[in-house]
Amino acid sequence: MKGRKSPYWILMFFLFAGKTDILISMHGAGLTHLLFVPKTSGLIELFPQYLTYRPHFYALTKWRQQSYLMWTNSDSRNEYPNFYTEVPVNILLKLVQDMIRLLSEKKR
Repeated sequence: MKGRKSPYWILMFFLFAGKTDILISMHGAGLTHLLFVPKTSGLIELFPQYLTYRPHFYALTKWRQQSYLMWTNSDSRNEYPNFYTEVPVNILLKLVQDMIRLLSEKKR
């Protein structure tokens, strides 16, 4: 059956989601996966320059008592056609380091 997904794809999704420490994603519907990651994990939500802040997933992390960080692009050189936003590596690294610190402090 070429081209068909394995019947186990959903099981694999839950196995990976259950082991997630930090979920990193651009703002969008895919962030609803937050419901399937451990409550001990954190979310780093990324916003392109053309999108104003929307608190949907921030509220979800607060409801689940998870850590939350966000970044909004402020440099138009990081925006490309077809709604493509580049997140500079140094910024992403700093966000991950900050989230690790937040999660570590929470365990204390």
